[in-house]
Amino acid sequence: MSENNQHGFLSRNGRGQSYRVCADDTLETIADKHGVTVAALKELNGVQNSTRVWVGQVLHLPLGADESSSPQARSTVGKRQAGQTQRTWIGKILPWSVALRREPRRNSRAPYQGILADLPRDTRVTVVGHQGGWLRVETLFRGRKFAGYVSQELVEYVSESAPQHLKAPPANLTPPADVPPAIWHIRTSSDFVHFVEEVEREYPKALPPEIATEIRQLWFSDQNWELLVAGRGVYDAAGKAVDIETRPNPIAQKFDMKDLAPRAGGKQISTSMGQVDIGHVMAGIDGRLNGFPPAYPLAFLREKGHDGVQAHRKYETLKAASGGDARDFTTWAGDLGQAYAEYLLSRYVQGHSTATLPAALAAKAADAQLLGDIHGYIAVEVHNSVPAARRPSGGDKVSNILRSMYLVDESVRGKTFQDYVEQVSGKRGNAALRSFIRERTLAFAQPWFAKQAYAHRGYWSSSGWFPDGIWKNLTDEFDTLHKKNESSAAPTDKLDSLVDKFMLMLSGQLK
Repeated sequence: MSENNQHGFLSRNGRGQSYRVCADDTLETIADKHGVTVAALKELNGVQNSTRVWVGQVLHLPLGADESSSPQARSTVGKRQAGQTQRTWIGKILPWSVALRREPRRNSRAPYQGILADLPRDTRVTVVGHQGGWLRVETLFRGRKFAGYVSQELVEYVSESAPQHLKAPPANLTPPADVPPAIWHIRTSSDFVHFVEEVEREYPKALPPEIATEIRQLWFSDQNWELLVAGRGVYDAAGKAVDIETRPNPIAQKFDMKDLAPRAGGKQISTSMGQVDIGHVMAGIDGRLNGFPPAYPLAFLREKGHDGVQAHRKYETLKAASGGDARDFTTWAGDLGQAYAEYLLSRYVQGHSTATLPAALAAKAADAQLLGDIHGYIAVEVHNSVPAARRPSGGDKVSNILRSMYLVDESVRGKTFQDYVEQVSGKRGNAALRSFIRERTLAFAQPWFAKQAYAHRGYWSSSGWFPDGIWKNLTDEFDTLHKKNESSAAPTDKLDSLVDKFMLMLSGQLK
């Protein structure tokens, strides 16, 4: 938060701390309140002879200034109840959602305990006191009165709670320019949770599977995904598909969508478990909540203009390859399978003798993407394994699934990713899980190889009669090249090297 959003309480700046002048403040009272001299205040803020200040003016404080350090402050602490100030003021919630807590503290081991309500952005609150870094506030929310604590940097000053006589600013003071609405950037898992909450708030009637698909489409939205996942996304009251990525959609106006969903590449965010490609996480959650389409989605494909014989053949191929369960196809099996298929294509079909499997994997799925695959594959199970009383309020919303994944509750902290991958897959123990990973990687790699080999050769250079015959020959070719690679390639270029890397990543812990 910038210092221009503060009023009467402290924020950090390059020179120390800052203070926004309240009604009835003078340089003398401000200096006394913070345990500094008037001369130090005047020197730091470039004040010459005048001692005049005005409401709203921001003053920089010397390093080490402390509101409770002055004799006046120390003498008045015992005369007020804890958390009370002499003056109240009106503020509004600045982020997308803020927890109103019963006490001025947050238990890191049980982060959802003691939350009275989740206050959305712009909720008006009356600030009646402070305690440490917390503000005591009162508010009317959804027809109910609440009183509790919020972290002080999350509240923006609006006005005094009652009209007061304000000192006029100097005549030569230029009024501050209007500040345009903030464009929010997403850097961390908390930022992304707030983004998802904003989408959920904008479309309150949308179900979690619809929200998951709508957000996943920011990164993956072609015909293949329409055939792989049953979700359709969010539709408005008129039955029209919404587009949260493009203005004038309210979400697109609030967030830097070009940064979140660039034309090429994904979006990495910072989490307690490392850098994660959040698009891969959302693909996994989407696949888990919506599942594979139980029947060819004719109406949806016609709406998108993607229906046709080729689309129907793709659907049948994906259904046979996945067995009707695409959770791993939307995450790790898809990325590992693509890397292996493109390595075989490059080395044995295109004749690139220097092609290596590690290079193919790096090109298709960097570590942040594979970690996102793992998180997306297990996120719902992590959420479901947290005791109901300790989960965030509001049910199984997508934002709550992400909160459970990244704001790790002590009931699941320390468990490995492998614990949950075994739970999702039903394959217990290293041997069974390794075999499953290998099998599912090959299941995706075979049709992907056929697709890419056909694109490389074209119809007339492909062997076989008609599309079905060509496809059969290409999948047989994959099987032949896979066997050849297993018998002749270096260990680092064999499929087991992918499985080894992935198994090592599964040893990571929730933290």
